[in-house]
Amino acid sequence: MQEEQLASTSPDGHCGKKYPNFFNAPERIVFPAPEAGDVDTQEFLRAVEDYVKFYQSFGVLFKMIIQDALGQLEAMRKVFAEHTTESKTLRRLLKAEKQRGESNAALQLLWLARGLRFYSTLLELMYDNARLPADQRKELSVIASTAYNNTLCQHHGFFTRNTIKLAYKTMPYHATINQRLWYGPEDVDELVLYSDAMAYRGSLPDVIHAIHAMYEELNLDTSSRAP
Repeated sequence: MQEEQLASTSPDGHCGKKYPNFFNAPERIVFPAPEAGDVDTQEFLRAVEDYVKFYQSFGVLFKMIIQDALGQLEAMRKVFAEHTTESKTLRRLLKAEKQRGESNAALQLLWLARGLRFYSTLLELMYDNARLPADQRKELSVIASTAYNNTLCQHHGFFTRNTIKLAYKTMPYHATINQRLWYGPEDVDELVLYSDAMAYRGSLPDVIHAIHAMYEELNLDTSSRAP
């Protein structure tokens, strides 16, 4: 069912022949749609683990992002395992943790949500880029830099910002990443590829919005910054 959904739904509504790629692979796990402004914790954590695999297409370049996300995921899973009954949804998890006088899960989820916002923005910009005439398309380093400046940059200090900006200068060519994400024998069709990316992204923007709303509702600290 999930594979069928990913294969047939896209912003441009492309359908018919399925072109195998990272985003419509049957093992992909989409983020659960929020219900009444809340998100199922276990489904969310499963989707987070899957989204990290996208960055593995970039080789060692995104090693820091992968390590951070996996560390945040492990910390969230630990809290969920220790307090499963009161952590069925993200709001319940955050509320229960606050009542215990703790804040580790809230901090980890805050940074996860920030990383997911970068990821969501990156996919959207890659899709927008694919819609341009071939001779007007930007390189991945430019797209990633724009996504970073619009999302994570505001939460990073001088050291982290400059480390990331240097990393973007060593990014693979856009065509190289496209080829890694495209599994079929046909030539890469960027519009098909990133239409599937948008379908895979699915409810993620709504999930991010719901998480931020939880922090406001519960009056949780969102001031954490990287050095």
